[in-house]
Order: sequence, then structure tokens, then C-alpha cells
Amino acid sequence: MIKTMIVKFDDEYASKIRKIRNTVFSQEQKIDEAADFDGQDVNAIHVLIEMDGKYVGTGRMLMDGHIGRLAVLKLARGRGLGKELMLELMAEAKARGIQRVYL
Repeated sequence: MIKTMIVKFDDEYASKIRKIRNTVFSQEQKIDEAADFDGQDVNAIHVLIEMDGKYVGTGRMLMDGHIGRLAVLKLARGRGLGKELMLELMAEAKARGIQRVYL
């Protein structure tokens, strides 16, 4: 079962978001963690995907519509979850009256 949800970067979800991004960006892509965690997460809109009880994907959107930090763990790739992240963020932008989104 796959569940997509909009969440805040707070005590409940920050560690889950960090774990996914650290695995994909820092470990797999060798991106410096300081570059990934740029201080904008607290004010961003985040999406998490849960699959079979495990968090496997995340992305964020800044309040100006900038979408980024999209990451899906290897075990969940090839299932269209990146598209689901984008659709969820785009729907949230529309609900909040954000006129345009961009990558």
C-alpha cells in the first residue's frame, strides 16, 4: 500500500525526511549534507511517501513554488513515486494559491 502525505519538517517528520535525503543525496550521490540541508526546510512544504509501512520518498516546495529535494529510495524506484511526489506538491500549490511551480 502506498500513502502520500503533506507534512511539516518538525519533530515528527524531520528525521524521516533527513534519512531519505541522506541516503539518496549524501550516500548515493556524494552531495555534501550541508548543501542539501540549507536551512529552508522549516518553512517549506514537504511530501512523504509511505510504502508498506516504510517511508521511501520525499520532496519539498518553497513558498515561491520552487520544487526540489525530490528523493526516492532505491528499493522503491521504478514505481512512479517521483511522479506522485510532483503531483502531490502541485496539488498543494494550487490549494494554497501558489500561481506557478518550477524545478
